Amino acid sequence: MTTCARFAGWIAPLLLAGCGGGVYLGYTWGDNDPPRVDLVASAFDVTPGQTVRLTAAAADDSGYVDRVTFYRYDGNSLVSLGTDLAPPFEAVLVVPSDGRLSLNLLAQAVDGDGEVGTSEVLSLAVR
Repeated sequence: MTTCARFAGWIAPLLLAGCGGGVYLGYTWGDNDPPRVDLVASAFDVTPGQTVRLTAAAADDSGYVDRVTFYRYDGNSLVSLGTDLAPPFEAVLVVPSDGRLSLNLLAQAVDGDGEVGTSEVLSLAVR
């Protein structure tokens, strides 16, 4: 095979791609993993009525986290504490005055593909 024929074999698919013919190389672009999210609080021993700042560090393999929602876990249900749409992802919690001895909190990050990542549960002691 001549050098010219080899060159034509490589250039033809590129020219077709440039004309809208398309070339499929078997690689899929896009997001494959849910976002990662870590939750921290400004205090871990809290008192009823105290204000606590919650911050979530969220990252995604696509490079974009759409939103982070903060939750308080109450038995079998999640109570939303708020959603932040841009970093730094933060929420403010007012510690309930209902006699509980601890608060269990978590954060969920959502990426542009709708995939959800959930933090570990963060427990605060109520004194």
